[in-house]
Amino acid sequence: KTFLMLFFELLILFIIVSFIVSLIQQVVSEDKIKSMLSQPNQGINYFLGMIFGAITPFCSCSTIPILAGLLNSKVPFGPSMSFLMASPLMNPLMLFMLWALLGWKVAAVYFVVLAIF
Repeated sequence: KTFLMLFFELLILFIIVSFIVSLIQQVVSEDKIKSMLSQPNQGINYFLGMIFGAITPFCSCSTIPILAGLLNSKVPFGPSMSFLMASPLMNPLMLFMLWALLGWKVAAVYFVVLAIF
């Protein structure tokens, strides 16, 4: 019973996020995303992928359609993987909860350690 409930909740979430990603792809051109994440300095590309992942409030299930869109847009693999790792782990809600429950120092250390990773 629990499995079916979670399955259908995640299925609906996946469909909604896929729809939102397709809308974003209509508004923001693939060339613009590719040019932002394909700069000559690879460090900047990885950093931008991480920041993009950190500001998106998605769980790992919702990140997959966005990752597919990035890879379909010919965004380099490295920055796409930076996005994939940062999105569920550096979620703004998670950082806020760490800050509220454990203090800003713990939240800052968590963010810095994940950024280095």
